[in-house]
Amino acid sequence: MTPYYDTDFNLLRWLQGHDYKLDIIVPKLRNHLLFRRSAWDLDNYAKKKRDHPIHAHWKSGLTGRAVLTPNAVVNIEQTGSNDYTGLLRSYTGLEILKARLYDLELMLKAVMDLEAETGEQASILYVMDLENLKFDKNLLGLITGPLSSVATIMSEHYVELIHTFVLVHVPTFISTLWALARPLLPEKTRNKVKIFGSNWREEVVKIAVPETLPTFWNEPGEDVSKKANYTLSDHIQLSLLFFLVSRSKNWCNYLFFFCFLKLFKAPVERAVPYDPANYIDKTAILENMEVTAVPPGKTLLIPGYGTKGQVMHWKVDADGNFGLCLYFTEDENETDLDKMRPKIPGPTVVPIEDTVICDSTGFYKLWFSNAHAWFHTLKLHYSQVFQDAPAN
Repeated sequence: MTPYYDTDFNLLRWLQGHDYKLDIIVPKLRNHLLFRRSAWDLDNYAKKKRDHPIHAHWKSGLTGRAVLTPNAVVNIEQTGSNDYTGLLRSYTGLEILKARLYDLELMLKAVMDLEAETGEQASILYVMDLENLKFDKNLLGLITGPLSSVATIMSEHYVELIHTFVLVHVPTFISTLWALARPLLPEKTRNKVKIFGSNWREEVVKIAVPETLPTFWNEPGEDVSKKANYTLSDHIQLSLLFFLVSRSKNWCNYLFFFCFLKLFKAPVERAVPYDPANYIDKTAILENMEVTAVPPGKTLLIPGYGTKGQVMHWKVDADGNFGLCLYFTEDENETDLDKMRPKIPGPTVVPIEDTVICDSTGFYKLWFSNAHAWFHTLKLHYSQVFQDAPAN
């Protein structure tokens, strides 16, 4: 355990998430701790600026404490407006993982900060806004592929961090969508999903205060603070009213206050779509690459030999969702992942191109997983090159 991550509540989440079964918890926790101590340096992720190019499109939604849901921090996800198709065609899976891990680590930090302050276990109230969601072939591919992978990452590495997934602005086809998505989600994740109906505006203010809910939910003319006749006196009176209501800790009073104000107050930025002109051109990427296949339910190890100080450069592309990790071992014939050292993990559905510096002499094995597939045989294009590092 690193000093940053070593808290009683972080350990408690792992116990709760796996029903206190140590035979399951120990290897999973060990894998997560290796991940935290790897080149990703997760403990310091939340200290960085939120400035990855992907963040200009996938906006931050961490808005503050829910209050009405005890010990919960609200995160607004613009699931229906985020351009996931454009994202997957514009960036490699590794870059997507880097950007997404920042937000996950920021959520973890917010929860840990609240726990340190209150001495009680906290979690994330994950509100998913499905406005603008379209039912088409791209959506089906996202549900069975990358979005399922994101859910898997959260359940594997951020155990019990989420209190509830709350779906609002749900489309009429939500029952069909849920029927498709439900079997692909981990059981504990499925049980945390709440779908609000057409009265979601009244329901959502029962679980979180208006200060944590996005202003773009307001109907035209509902933002009283922008009305021409809104005075300082009005502001003082409304602030006093909110203070008195908040002291009561009664959601009915909050509902009254919300109806009186008709106002959501969190300044969450809207998602920004991608320009198709910037999509990745796979034609050039696939040139001079090896081709192989991974049957459904199977995995594949592709070894390469590197000496200490060399640079390993690899490219990967596939025709479906897959798991990827780079392992190191001194034994060319080793196939037991538990006996190898993981270097870089991450799921993806678009080309990956990256490099690592070999810190030891031995075999660097690319591991591909098609374990989640029932029928689809994964077609892989890949290249793996070891070169001497350029002289300084």
